[in-house]
Amino acid sequence: MRRQQRVIDVEDAALAQAGFFNQAVKRFVEQVVESDANITFVGMDEDKEHMLHQLRFTVQVKDRVHLAGLLRNVRRVAGVNRILRERS
Repeated sequence: MRRQQRVIDVEDAALAQAGFFNQAVKRFVEQVVESDANITFVGMDEDKEHMLHQLRFTVQVKDRVHLAGLLRNVRRVAGVNRILRERS
């Protein structure tokens, strides 16, 4: 009997320095895809004074273990200074 998988929506915020913005976003998305997760929403805020971009992603993962692996991989991306999980 096949176990039914449930989908969990999680909001993550990643701060990337402006100089690495494009590369950081590209590598972030690659990590999400390689982790077999789906991005369902992307939002962005800019802090021009501190040259930071705050990106908000809503991703779908299978379970908490899947989420933990995704967060671990994303933290390794050059240019990502911080990643947070927001609980709804």
